[in-house]
Amino acid sequence: MLLPLLVVGGLLTAPLYLGHRSREAHLGLRFPDTPSRDRLTISFDGTATTFGPHGVPSSTTFNSTVTEDVTWQPTSVDQNGVATLRLSVSDVRLSSSGRPLAARPGTLSTMIRVAPDGEMLSAPDAAITSGRGAGTGLPGIAQLAPILPTRGVRPGASWTKAFVQEVPFGTGRLPVSATNELVGYQDVKGGMRAAVIRTDFSIPIDVLLDLARLSPTQAGPTVAYSGRASLVQMAWLDARRGRVLKTAGDGTFDLTLVFRGFPSLFPTFEALPAAGAVPFGGGPQGSVPGGPERVQLTGRVQVRLDALDEGS
Repeated sequence: MLLPLLVVGGLLTAPLYLGHRSREAHLGLRFPDTPSRDRLTISFDGTATTFGPHGVPSSTTFNSTVTEDVTWQPTSVDQNGVATLRLSVSDVRLSSSGRPLAARPGTLSTMIRVAPDGEMLSAPDAAITSGRGAGTGLPGIAQLAPILPTRGVRPGASWTKAFVQEVPFGTGRLPVSATNELVGYQDVKGGMRAAVIRTDFSIPIDVLLDLARLSPTQAGPTVAYSGRASLVQMAWLDARRGRVLKTAGDGTFDLTLVFRGFPSLFPTFEALPAAGAVPFGGGPQGSVPGGPERVQLTGRVQVRLDALDEGS
């Protein structure tokens, strides 16, 4: 069966084949020795409400985008097929309300573990999603791969999975629930026919980031994250190579961040002159040393991943 067009994120794409491959397909990620490269774009649009030492709220809207090149370098694969990879980002570009911002120079890297069914068992440093230094960004939105079935499936088949991501640099874990469907197959650039997978992610967040684990110069400031993130992701997988060709996700977040032990409001929220907002909000500097600061973030997020080596 052929559907004329598939609509994803308001864009019309190539024909979708629902009846392609009457036999069951076994889908899984593969981790070759050579590195793979993707372009990651994450856009945030929302409201940040800052509560100072006396609980007086101050709200501002934000609209920000980070674009960066991501390199996945496997370092080992265990007997269960779980790969340990070095995830590095470079060529980072940041913007807020359409205005360019200074990004962290050089290459940022973190170690992650990924199962062959796409489960990211250890969450990358949230700085991967912010383009800034370690400890910035939002946890819970960096599940960049689709969740694949452990059995053979045909178009229209669905499956559910739940797993837990370890959190670097802190305590707590991210329990991820995923409802998935093999929508069909679609021709993509280069003449490949890709499996199209829809995944609905739901991620409750309750973690504590301890900056003493990031740098020996820090004396124990912490950031507590609580709330929830959700994401609907469409993914295109080259089933023959086990390579994700692209993903497009749209979701929401509602998070509260509590800062303790900082001499001033965490730099992620530093106001940008003349623009009024930076990624994840803005607010005044100069909180009471050692006192708590609370920020509530609500809004939408879009995550797009495009393979840079899809023809290899």
